[in-house]
Amino acid sequence: MDKHLTSANLGDNEWNGSRRYTAEYADILSVERYWKEGVLYFKFDVPPKVLELTLRAFYEDSEGESMQAKINIMQHYSPSKKYISVRTNSADVEVGEFAVFHVKTNFILQRFQYMVLAKGLLLFADEHIVESPVPTTTTFTIPIDTNMAPGFTLLVYHVTLHAELVADSVFVPVTGFNGFEITLVVNQGKDHTKKTAQAVMTAKAGAFMGINSVRSTAYFMQAGNDINRSRVTESFYAFENFTRAEPKVKWRSRQGLLPDEVSYFSRMSYGKNSYETLTFSGVVIFTDAYLPIRKLTDSCHEKKGYKPCFSEGCFLSTKMCDGYNDCADWSDESDCPLQDDDQYEYRILRMSRSDELYDTAGNDWSWKEMNADFGGEEFFTMDMPAVADEWYFTGFTLSRIRGFTTINTPIAFSSTRPFMMHIEGPTMCRRGEQIGLRLLLLNNEPYEMFVVLTLHTSPQYKFVHVEEGGIVTSYGARLSGGDHQHLVYLPAGAQQHVDMPIAPVVEQGDISVTISAMTQVGRIELVHNITVLGEGAMVNKHTAVYLDLKNKALVLQYLDIYVEESPIVPYQSWRRYVYGSTSGYITITGDIIGPAFPAVPLTTGVVLGREIKGTDGRIFELAVNVWTLHYLRLTNQLKWDITKQVLEEVNVIFGQVMKRFDRRGWFKNWDNSQPSVWLTSWAIRIFKHASFQDWENFFYIEPQIITRSIEWILQFQTELGSFEETTWYHNPLDATMQGKFSTRFNDSLVYRNITLTAHILITIHEVMQMVQGSTRTDAAKASIKAVRYLEHQLSSMTDPYEIAITAYALTLCDSIEKEFAFSLLHSKRLEVADGLQYWSRVPVPGNTIRYENQRPFICPRDYQTDDSVAVEATSYALMVNLMRDGVTVLSEKIVQWLTSVRMGSSAFISTVDTVIALQALTEYAFRARLKDITDLAITLELPSTAGFRETVHIDNETFSDLQMFEVPNVWGHLNVISKGSGQAVVQMDINFGVDYEGFRELAIIETFNLEVKEFYSSFRNKSFITIQSCFRWLLEDPPMSGLSVLELELPTGYNLLESEAERLVRSGVHPTLRDARIIEGKTFWFFEHIMQNWTCFNHTVRRWYPVANISLVRQVQLYETHAKENFIMILVNSTPLYTLNICEVCGSYQCPYCPYYSQTAPFSASKFITVVLLITSQILKTFRQFT
Repeated sequence: MDKHLTSANLGDNEWNGSRRYTAEYADILSVERYWKEGVLYFKFDVPPKVLELTLRAFYEDSEGESMQAKINIMQHYSPSKKYISVRTNSADVEVGEFAVFHVKTNFILQRFQYMVLAKGLLLFADEHIVESPVPTTTTFTIPIDTNMAPGFTLLVYHVTLHAELVADSVFVPVTGFNGFEITLVVNQGKDHTKKTAQAVMTAKAGAFMGINSVRSTAYFMQAGNDINRSRVTESFYAFENFTRAEPKVKWRSRQGLLPDEVSYFSRMSYGKNSYETLTFSGVVIFTDAYLPIRKLTDSCHEKKGYKPCFSEGCFLSTKMCDGYNDCADWSDESDCPLQDDDQYEYRILRMSRSDELYDTAGNDWSWKEMNADFGGEEFFTMDMPAVADEWYFTGFTLSRIRGFTTINTPIAFSSTRPFMMHIEGPTMCRRGEQIGLRLLLLNNEPYEMFVVLTLHTSPQYKFVHVEEGGIVTSYGARLSGGDHQHLVYLPAGAQQHVDMPIAPVVEQGDISVTISAMTQVGRIELVHNITVLGEGAMVNKHTAVYLDLKNKALVLQYLDIYVEESPIVPYQSWRRYVYGSTSGYITITGDIIGPAFPAVPLTTGVVLGREIKGTDGRIFELAVNVWTLHYLRLTNQLKWDITKQVLEEVNVIFGQVMKRFDRRGWFKNWDNSQPSVWLTSWAIRIFKHASFQDWENFFYIEPQIITRSIEWILQFQTELGSFEETTWYHNPLDATMQGKFSTRFNDSLVYRNITLTAHILITIHEVMQMVQGSTRTDAAKASIKAVRYLEHQLSSMTDPYEIAITAYALTLCDSIEKEFAFSLLHSKRLEVADGLQYWSRVPVPGNTIRYENQRPFICPRDYQTDDSVAVEATSYALMVNLMRDGVTVLSEKIVQWLTSVRMGSSAFISTVDTVIALQALTEYAFRARLKDITDLAITLELPSTAGFRETVHIDNETFSDLQMFEVPNVWGHLNVISKGSGQAVVQMDINFGVDYEGFRELAIIETFNLEVKEFYSSFRNKSFITIQSCFRWLLEDPPMSGLSVLELELPTGYNLLESEAERLVRSGVHPTLRDARIIEGKTFWFFEHIMQNWTCFNHTVRRWYPVANISLVRQVQLYETHAKENFIMILVNSTPLYTLNICEVCGSYQCPYCPYYSQTAPFSASKFITVVLLITSQILKTFRQFT
């Protein structure tokens, strides 16, 4: 590099007039460091008496490309002209060394004070004696400790005789990592099949040792996916109190072959006065000394929206910290907040893209950790994933004495095996279907291979034969058991696709298909699991029985099983159900909640048996997990191991809820929907329930979230005190929150919204403790207005749901009208058999009792009109009774009714009613306190199954444990014999498939019309199916539905990417379609509401896996999210798919007209390999017989 190409100039200023000073590099060492580091170092002397300085740097390379930069330097402000400065010549300071500092003053002082600060902490403070009668430079040293890494700030200050505080600071980087050398070796020579690898690592005895690897695709991106020294260093620097960018230089590899390297430099204080020097150092100032701050000109205050520059001039306040210099002294860009990483979007984009390149399931196979024993050498054995990819290993150690250390260069490693086999296929199918499992064989060696594929024998499945010429039928294909072998020839470096056809022969259940491949280099065995479901449209019948032995010694219950022994109906062409489709199970739990945590976490699929997307669905999942934890806590059953697991999942669910939170305080249900008052109130109420001091270290909700939401909700309170929904929701998301018109005494109509007002009043009362600032006062005033409004409307209420939620809100707020609300609530109660009491808009019949041989058989329950509203209203009534009178006979009757209307083992009807019921039952369980006295023996008998007699013991140790039993023969009835003391819940679920319209599940009142048509592609053997769904709402009041879900079953082997479904939603194919969810075998389409006019939309599914003899009948359902009793179920006939045989879908290697027809090995194959393979097969066969 020529000398004239790089220079630094001291610009003009008032002191030197037109003179210019040029400073060039001091010696050749600076140039050598430039070629090595890319950083050029300059030295220059500051002219005396200078007030302002401008540094300009120019660079020009050999190709004529040039760059320039400029920095302005101003004199530190001190009205007494007394200054103190600190500097250091120590570069690349390491732990265990000493850093040398020079403190210079222009006045006489006897001592000065200093502080050492790092990562926002004060590490050390002391004072130093100055032994000089004149102004001088004082030198002292500080030892470097590990706590100072990766850098520290030395703050020096002194109070003069005139009480003026002068200060200066310097930032010093510390090389605190790699205090000792470590080695990492990855050895693959011990296993030539490359199924395992061994890593050897050396470190200091007692140190923590960790290794991990990333794929080469992710490593080359250098997007922060791996652990390296620069990434750890920058993470530590995030603790520093920098208000500007860190003084650093970063080197990035253009090809991504090396990790980023970063180097930090010493930095002097950039405070314009002592006050800023102290502030920028991260200290809080408490002093009575004089802190000089230059008074800026007041001429800018006359200009609206302008601020003064430090030296002279003004600038627009909106241009503060905008990256452009509007002041000559750059003061408009001073003291700006630290800017985000300039590579942030790049890194996020790169990291998210890397997820598309591989499955993340086995990505942590190489993460190993342990503590080094004496000697410091450890061996790690790793099971390698069956993927052909390149990996980069990194290793690090963490020692109490030596700190953090990493290896210098990542180690490249290949997981490519000599021979590989992959298997894929559907994981679910229907009884009688034939499946083609797709095998992919890869020869990664430079020589040919023979592969013997073996489908191993099993009583769960059989092999599907294709006759000569590709002749095969869909439902009459020839099947055979035993081992089935097939020989495949693989040329060097080639791959082969083989379809292995199987037919499950079990009625229902899980099967495991075992396929092995043997070559001259080894043997691979893979297992593919498939769940076999029954044929037909599945119908579920649920029965729940409450066993109350608090004052009885013996209780007998008889539960009727809905299914008959035989599906045959004499002289009819239809049948009661499909053969082999029946199944049933019985669950027993103590107390009245049901199974506490059958799975972690509790999701909509686990609790309700269906999928729900959107904010409302995530809030439901958050609520059921939290209230189940509260139930266990209040009944002294909480175990911290399960609590930690649940709270980890709750954090994830909470993040999904906050995805649609706006900083103004509102929530919305979908990405493309509008904010909702009801949803926002419902969300923060559940947040308050989830916020509990015992687990704040695991799950915490910032009170500011609730405060902002309350601020936003209060905007929708009317002058009368009621609350109203936003203008976008004339029909709210939850139909129970719908306002109504009422007639006054003068026949005038007035609109009132009692339920939404009571709902928000409950929320405000419950979250009040978490509301901060003046918003808390506003919320208290709004609560009083809402109470007055509900008190005023109370006398005119007739709707039991309005009365129930209002009575709960007024009781919660201790209203003066709470007794009147309770008496009004009590007058609206309804009763069924045995005096069970509930609240509902319409009578809800209890379970049908069928008498045979003088025994009352309890029949399964069907959905009834306004089921969900009745459960929610009764739950509010139960909480009112508990708050007012505690546990009484009335509350026990209410609990028994709630148990009897369950439609699932862990749920009631829908989402909101399940949460409110769970809250009410938790309160009841807490007050009843029956855990300590529970000692039950429950005996189950199934007369239809000879010898079936199971006895379950429930005591305080097994109070909430789930006891589950399968029903072997699904017909007849169940005898329940319970003895002892306490209470329990027995529930039975019966499932069966139907293929006749007359036996499909029907709603009490028709609320929807639904039509579904399928259009098959005329090419590629019906590989594409376009499904047209048309529907409408039938009721006049309300004029449209609430949140609704269209649930469609797909033929086995067909699928739709969720990204494609979401793209279809965004295209506006339907005006109220908001989101979609895809799981194997089903698609779910979520609508904001369904209108009274017919609307349709189409979506196309594609064949992913070859499946023949597909089930003839599937079901489609349309229902309301918050009211499952409003539903319609129809059957879809798929005869064109039922007639497809295994060759028409290309599901077998035996089909001669398919692209992957597997013939015998060509004659060009090596005879030697053939002989070797036959000998190897005989040896393995003999070995198996011997073992």
